[in-house]
Amino acid sequence: MYRRSLEPQPLDALWLEAETEAFALKLVGLEVATETAPRGPPSLGEINDLDFYAIADNDDPAHTGSSTSSPESIEQYDENVRRSGAPRHVSGCRPRGAPGKTVIEKAYSQIDVTRVRAEMQLVVSQLQRENAELKKRLKASEALASQQKQQLHAKHNLKVAAKDRHVGQLKAQLDAESNAKAALLATVAALETDLADVRFEMRMMDKAYASERAAWVEKEQLLRSLNT
Repeated sequence: MYRRSLEPQPLDALWLEAETEAFALKLVGLEVATETAPRGPPSLGEINDLDFYAIADNDDPAHTGSSTSSPESIEQYDENVRRSGAPRHVSGCRPRGAPGKTVIEKAYSQIDVTRVRAEMQLVVSQLQRENAELKKRLKASEALASQQKQQLHAKHNLKVAAKDRHVGQLKAQLDAESNAKAALLATVAALETDLADVRFEMRMMDKAYASERAAWVEKEQLLRSLNT
């Protein structure tokens, strides 16, 4: 009736085993006397009060020899037992010297062990479920962290690319301004050269005009002197 296997059993099977053993212990307790002190032989009145037909139906035929009993056979059996000095066993009463509470304690101990195994299996199952749930949460957290890391990396790349484009635009604008400034400086230099040429030409023209005027004035004075 009791299983001694140390292999892990399913939780339902362990609970069923515990309940079955508890029910079996109740049945055994109905047939086992609860008195710890040994009793003497029952009196004839006690024997006559027993339902021997029900006892004969429940007893083993190999021990009783018949499925029915009568007061005469009981008295003869009682007389034979007194003559032989052997202890007499009546159904419903435990024989003298037979183990009493020891069997019950062992049965209860086995039931306690089975229940403890069931409780341990329940705790292990609960821990396994919690472990699986924690692993699932950890996996989801790692996936979320990886996704957030990828998003952060993508945002960083976008910011870096935008800054690179802005720097490139600024460099292009600076290069354009530098080229424009160089062109302006070249234009200013050319204008300065042209201005110097114009000034030189103006000085030459002024000198030529002055010499021509002086020659004309001298010529006019000579003509006036000749006319007078």
